[in-house]
Amino acid sequence: MKNITSKKELDELLVQSHESPQVIFKHSLACPVSRGVYDRLERLFEEGYFHILIVQESAALKMIVADLLDVEHQSPQVIIIANGEAVYHTSHHSITKEDTLKALDEYQK
Repeated sequence: MKNITSKKELDELLVQSHESPQVIFKHSLACPVSRGVYDRLERLFEEGYFHILIVQESAALKMIVADLLDVEHQSPQVIIIANGEAVYHTSHHSITKEDTLKALDEYQK
Protein backbone atom coordinates (compact mmCIF):
# COMPACT_ATOMS: atom_id res chain seq x y z
CA MET A 1 0.00 0.00 0.00
CA LYS A 2 1.20 3.45 -0.88
CA ASN A 3 0.58 6.52 1.26
CA ILE A 4 -0.84 9.50 -0.67
CA THR A 5 0.39 12.78 0.73
CA SER A 6 0.43 15.17 -2.23
CA LYS A 7 -1.55 16.33 -5.25
CA LYS A 8 1.29 15.07 -7.45
CA GLU A 9 0.87 11.54 -6.04
CA LEU A 10 -2.89 11.79 -6.56
CA ASP A 11 -2.34 12.86 -10.17
CA GLU A 12 -0.03 9.86 -10.71
CA LEU A 13 -2.67 7.56 -9.24
CA LEU A 14 -5.27 8.98 -11.65
CA VAL A 15 -2.94 8.29 -14.60
CA GLN A 16 -2.37 4.73 -13.33
CA SER A 17 -6.14 4.24 -13.18
CA HIS A 18 -6.23 4.26 -16.98
CA GLU A 19 -4.15 1.06 -16.94
CA SER A 20 -5.77 -0.65 -13.95
CA PRO A 21 -8.23 0.37 -11.24
CA GLN A 22 -6.76 2.09 -8.20
CA VAL A 23 -8.19 2.17 -4.69
CA ILE A 24 -7.99 4.98 -2.15
CA PHE A 25 -8.70 4.16 1.46
CA LYS A 26 -9.32 7.32 3.50
CA HIS A 27 -8.32 6.49 7.05
CA SER A 28 -8.70 8.41 10.29
CA LEU A 29 -6.19 7.56 12.99
CA ALA A 30 -8.62 8.87 15.63
CA CYS A 31 -11.69 6.87 14.60
CA PRO A 32 -12.38 3.38 15.99
CA VAL A 33 -14.67 2.60 13.03
CA SER A 34 -11.83 3.47 10.65
CA ARG A 35 -9.45 1.23 12.62
CA GLY A 36 -11.90 -1.66 12.37
CA VAL A 37 -12.25 -1.22 8.61
CA TYR A 38 -8.47 -0.97 8.28
CA ASP A 39 -8.10 -4.28 10.12
CA ARG A 40 -10.72 -5.95 7.88
CA LEU A 41 -9.04 -4.75 4.68
CA GLU A 42 -5.43 -5.09 5.81
CA ARG A 43 -4.61 -8.14 3.67
CA LEU A 44 -5.85 -6.32 0.57
CA PHE A 45 -3.43 -3.47 1.21
CA GLU A 46 -0.54 -5.64 0.05
CA GLU A 47 -1.79 -5.23 -3.51
CA GLY A 48 -0.10 -2.48 -5.50
CA TYR A 49 -3.30 -0.69 -6.46
CA PHE A 50 -4.22 0.19 -2.86
CA HIS A 51 -3.40 3.66 -1.57
CA ILE A 52 -4.04 5.15 1.86
CA LEU A 53 -4.82 8.74 2.64
CA ILE A 54 -4.52 9.48 6.35
CA VAL A 55 -6.93 12.35 6.87
CA GLN A 56 -5.08 13.90 9.81
CA GLU A 57 -1.90 14.15 7.74
CA SER A 58 -3.49 15.42 4.52
CA ALA A 59 -6.42 17.65 5.41
CA ALA A 60 -6.30 19.66 2.18
CA LEU A 61 -5.75 16.58 0.02
CA LYS A 62 -8.80 14.78 1.39
CA MET A 63 -10.96 17.63 0.08
CA ILE A 64 -9.11 17.74 -3.26
CA VAL A 65 -9.93 14.03 -3.68
CA ALA A 66 -13.59 14.69 -2.85
CA ASP A 67 -13.84 17.62 -5.29
CA LEU A 68 -11.83 16.05 -8.09
CA LEU A 69 -13.68 12.74 -7.99
CA ASP A 70 -17.08 14.28 -7.14
CA VAL A 71 -17.44 12.08 -4.05
CA GLU A 72 -18.53 13.48 -0.69
CA HIS A 73 -15.69 13.20 1.83
CA GLN A 74 -16.15 10.49 4.43
CA SER A 75 -13.75 8.70 6.72
CA PRO A 76 -13.29 5.82 6.62
CA GLN A 77 -13.99 5.59 2.92
CA VAL A 78 -13.07 3.36 0.00
CA ILE A 79 -12.97 4.88 -3.48
CA ILE A 80 -12.21 2.83 -6.59
CA ILE A 81 -10.93 4.85 -9.54
CA ALA A 82 -10.91 3.64 -13.14
CA ASN A 83 -10.08 5.75 -16.19
CA GLY A 84 -9.58 8.79 -13.98
CA GLU A 85 -13.06 8.66 -12.41
CA ALA A 86 -14.57 7.34 -9.20
CA VAL A 87 -16.52 4.24 -10.21
CA TYR A 88 -17.31 2.97 -6.71
CA HIS A 89 -17.29 4.43 -3.22
CA THR A 90 -18.60 3.50 0.16
CA SER A 91 -17.92 4.45 3.74
CA HIS A 92 -18.02 3.49 7.38
CA HIS A 93 -19.71 0.18 8.23
CA SER A 94 -20.68 -0.40 4.59
CA ILE A 95 -17.05 -1.14 3.71
CA THR A 96 -16.39 -4.86 3.40
CA LYS A 97 -13.53 -6.83 1.96
CA GLU A 98 -15.91 -8.84 -0.21
CA ASP A 99 -17.73 -5.83 -1.69
CA THR A 100 -14.44 -4.02 -2.32
CA LEU A 101 -13.02 -7.03 -4.18
CA LYS A 102 -16.24 -7.51 -6.15
CA ALA A 103 -16.29 -3.85 -7.22
CA LEU A 104 -12.59 -3.97 -8.07
CA ASP A 105 -13.07 -7.10 -10.21
CA GLU A 106 -15.70 -5.29 -12.28
CA TYR A 107 -13.08 -2.79 -13.47
CA GLN A 108 -10.07 -5.06 -13.98
CA LYS A 109 -8.93 -5.09 -17.59
